[in-house]
Amino acid sequence: MQASLVNHGIVDVDGPVSQNEICHINLGGVKLTAEVIKVLGSKVYTQVFEKHQGT
Repeated sequence: MQASLVNHGIVDVDGPVSQNEICHINLGGVKLTAEVIKVLGSKVYTQVFEKHQGT
């Protein structure tokens, strides 16, 4: 997954995902824990739980 926002991420997925699922996002080589908020086709909206700096 590749995040495009800082605290809330919009990511592209290539496999099955469900709402409220816990996932890991790779952001610049750092793996962050997040929750799936909404699924729209291959786009998934997430909320990141960990502190990080966006790119």
